[in-house]
Amino acid sequence: IQNGAGATIATFVNTPKLVGGYFTLKKDIVDSETGTPISDLDTEFQFKVEVEGYEPYTITIKGNETYKSEKYKWYKGENAPMVKVTEIVEGLPEGCTPVQQEMSGQLVEEGEENNLALSFLAVNKYDPNRGTFKIRKVVLDEKMIDTSKEQEFNLRVKIDGFFISEDGESQNGALFNIKLKGGETYTSPELKWYGDKAPTVTVEEYDLPLGWQNIGISNNGASVTTDND
Repeated sequence: IQNGAGATIATFVNTPKLVGGYFTLKKDIVDSETGTPISDLDTEFQFKVEVEGYEPYTITIKGNETYKSEKYKWYKGENAPMVKVTEIVEGLPEGCTPVQQEMSGQLVEEGEENNLALSFLAVNKYDPNRGTFKIRKVVLDEKMIDTSKEQEFNLRVKIDGFFISEDGESQNGALFNIKLKGGETYTSPELKWYGDKAPTVTVEEYDLPLGWQNIGISNNGASVTTDND
């Protein structure tokens, strides 16, 4: 450089690299007695989410669903934000309790080799309800009571709602036919369900024998009650 000539100066500016990651939250529900997973419920569960450096918010998911968060960012070389997830127990159905109400962990940089996203598994135990229902064929005309004991009547039984049958099969409703003679009573196998959404039972009489008339069915559409009720 000659004396008096202007010098050229290069300026280099480095900025830290911005990285990011997300978390997932899966909701599982199990039978409190057997530990068997329950996947047929439409119960909604709420969680309060607190991510370090961000405003808290609430999410809602159902059983067997997985929530994936937005991507949170931080500068490489800094500590990734901490995440705390708390299940909101107010409003949970009766008999449904979280195994662990509060969980926390640190976000993981997305794309890092062998690094998986931060994941939470929220498990709730559900206490089962059990009950049966009965259907009785009543003949009001005293003159026909003896005759009705030899006469079969056709009844169609419809169960609405989720339940588990006596053989352990999960069912979302059922439809079947039975036959009863006058004065007879049908007692269902034991049904098992969860929460306050008990299955309901509707009965329809069809193909009445000649000369017989149905004048009503009591408690039609009623909910199954527990054996203790």
